[in-house]
Amino acid sequence: METIIYLKLERDEPKNVVYGLPPMIHFRQLAEERHFLVARIPWAALDPWTLAGYAGAFLGHSSSVETVYDKSMEGWLKKRGLWEWWGQNWPFSEYREYHREEYADRLLKKAVAQGGPRRHFLVIGFEPFLAAVLMKYAKEMKSLRVIVDREASGLEAFAEDVFEEYGLAVSCRNLTDQHRLQRDQVRLAWERGRQEGAVILDLSGEKKPLLHPPEGSVWLDMDSQGEKRRRVEAYQGVSYFSMKKEWESLDTVSKNGYNTDVN
Repeated sequence: METIIYLKLERDEPKNVVYGLPPMIHFRQLAEERHFLVARIPWAALDPWTLAGYAGAFLGHSSSVETVYDKSMEGWLKKRGLWEWWGQNWPFSEYREYHREEYADRLLKKAVAQGGPRRHFLVIGFEPFLAAVLMKYAKEMKSLRVIVDREASGLEAFAEDVFEEYGLAVSCRNLTDQHRLQRDQVRLAWERGRQEGAVILDLSGEKKPLLHPPEGSVWLDMDSQGEKRRRVEAYQGVSYFSMKKEWESLDTVSKNGYNTDVN
């Protein structure tokens, strides 16, 4: 069974802390094969011996354990030059499996819930699991442009299916001459939607946004990049969503002592 640990730094000394056993709450996953744990670690307890005790408390939950870092935890460690030290003492790798159909569906649902008329949609990067999700929201699309930097399996078939079903012509741009997606090429390739709000589904993996979105846009970051979030949220009138941001709300729930279902 897979376990995801969401780590948040507790700046104030929490009450009733038993060192070696981190304060946490078990969140039931909708997917039965995954458990989600929230752990609030007191900053005063950041030493190798206490971390070893914390890590041991998680090992009993599953054979596969990965970590998601709250921005408070990641920012605190990096600002103090402790990020490398942490990696040497914390035994679980950082969670990277954000490219999942259920995550894309959840983020697109939030974008559509923003309301208003149909919007332009821009997808940066494409993976086969996106076909079913994008088809689900095709009725909400004023236009759809997909930009990739390599041959994308399933993209051509998806474009044919969505045109046949909804009459929506998918504009595809393949930047195959680039080793990876570059900011200038993406900006030039996006000819539609630059003057009005758009929904941007970003699977590029880049740490920084590849374009400056117009006001009213919704940026869906499928890689949950911290630096990208900081920059996008600084743009006026642009909303940012990612799974890591979605999971931040779990900490408030955990402090109240409740269980909840998590996508």
